[in-house]
Amino acid sequence: MFKGEYTHTIDAKGRIIIPAKYREALGLKCVIAKGKDGALNIYTNERWEEFDEKFKLMPQSDPKIRRYIRDFYGNASDLEPDNNGRVMIPQKLKEYAGLKKDVVTVGAYDHIEIWDAETYYNYIDNDEFTDEETAAVLAQYGL
Repeated sequence: MFKGEYTHTIDAKGRIIIPAKYREALGLKCVIAKGKDGALNIYTNERWEEFDEKFKLMPQSDPKIRRYIRDFYGNASDLEPDNNGRVMIPQKLKEYAGLKKDVVTVGAYDHIEIWDAETYYNYIDNDEFTDEETAAVLAQYGL
């Protein structure tokens, strides 16, 4: 499980540091893919394999599923953190997330989200849902 929020900068070679608290859970290899709301998601290989199993069960005859699989898998990339915990974000994904210099990594239960810092804080500050609305949705799921 991933939790916490950390800020970093992209170095001159285009790498970011994966926080030390996340590295052990990620293992030696992980996968990065497009996320929701403009973020990138990093998954453990085990979690990625769960996606594989679920996609195997989906009907490939459905054009919406084929399109999603192309986008999800076509934009994903394997990552191997170096000895200092740095990973190179592929250029295509940096552009998707609008990553400039300052980034935020956020633990999001079963994955890590990577955000451009300005985008993330704007998203948080301008959240369209009230605490009461969120609490009502979570209550439906027993939280």
